[in-house]
Amino acid sequence: MAQPNAPQPSAPHFASPPRSPEPGGPDIPAPAESPDSPPTPVEEPGLPDNGPDIPPPGPDMPEILPGNAPQELPPDSLPPPVEAPPQI
Repeated sequence: MAQPNAPQPSAPHFASPPRSPEPGGPDIPAPAESPDSPPTPVEEPGLPDNGPDIPPPGPDMPEILPGNAPQELPPDSLPPPVEAPPQI
C-alpha cells in the first residue's frame, strides 16, 4: 500500500505545439501551381449556382420537374391491411 505522503514521480514533460493566435488554427497555404498544369478556372461572380450536376433520367424513367411530381399510389394498389391475431 502506498504511503499518503510519499513523493509522486513527476509526469514527463511534453513540449506543447505552438498555438495560433487566431481561433480555428492557422491558415493552410494554397499549393503552388505547377507550370505544367492548366490555369485554375475563375468563376464568374454574377452567375447563379445551378447546383450539382445531375445526369438526365434514363430512357425508362420519366423526367420529374417542379410541378410534375408523380402522384402517390392509389389506395387500391396497396396490399390489404394485416388483421390482428385473435385473442385467446
